[in-house]
Amino acid sequence: MNNLTKQLANLYEPKWNELKQQLDAKGIKVQSPFMLGVALERNNQGGYVDESWWTDADLKVMVFGQEPLNWPMPILDDGSQVQSDDFVELYQRFYSDNYKGEYFLTDSDNHLAKNKFFSMGFNGIMSGIKDFVLGEQYSDKKVAYLWNNISKLSVGGRKGVDSGIHDLEKEYFHVIPQEIEILKPDVLIFLTGPGQNTYYSYIQDNFNVKGSPIPLAGNDIDAVAKLDIEGISLAYKTYHPTATKDGDRGITDAEKWKYYHAILDDMKEHIQEIFLKGK
Repeated sequence: MNNLTKQLANLYEPKWNELKQQLDAKGIKVQSPFMLGVALERNNQGGYVDESWWTDADLKVMVFGQEPLNWPMPILDDGSQVQSDDFVELYQRFYSDNYKGEYFLTDSDNHLAKNKFFSMGFNGIMSGIKDFVLGEQYSDKKVAYLWNNISKLSVGGRKGVDSGIHDLEKEYFHVIPQEIEILKPDVLIFLTGPGQNTYYSYIQDNFNVKGSPIPLAGNDIDAVAKLDIEGISLAYKTYHPTATKDGDRGITDAEKWKYYHAILDDMKEHIQEIFLKGK
């Protein structure tokens, strides 16, 4: 493992071991914990070694989903117990197979790559940043995108973790602040849902959000908002791509796109500040 990925692995290992002890003691079963790694397999180099796609980028964007629903468990051929490094490699294998610099492959065999979170949300934002935010003016700038989840644990299916499991994560696997410190993204986009919901409280658990969210482009503050997060150049929160309800009212994909475009408009207005800061 290279530098950043090794730092992440060293972060995860002791915390996961302690959390696993707590989960086992309480008889709680979870899906694979969501651990990041940025060393990818490129050009048949053998092993996950290439971090340059992230480290050399002019603009680093981290997109948060809610939680890693149905994230698979690593399969070890030798029958040994799964370790934190195996979870990191699982993430890197997914990225190596599905992320090709501009989009996640929608024709991939991996069911997660066909998920609406990627096909509409992640890929839509990537396309908008490339064509609208950067455009011809900044076409020479290299952008890298990283997927994260604001909840690192899932029980599978379509049900989020309960408050008891989340409290265990907060106490024993509180890693997102250190992930940010290690990876230093410029932009955070939270596709975690409207308003002051449970996932917004998770954002507050992990980030120093200063003041109240700021509504964008005349939209309702609960629909799309800009967040002032300490240490982050730009941060936004809006609907998850699979959202179907806004209270008692259905929400259409067209409405969600309107909110995504409000984020892109604000990014375009402020993108030069990020590039000037990087000089």
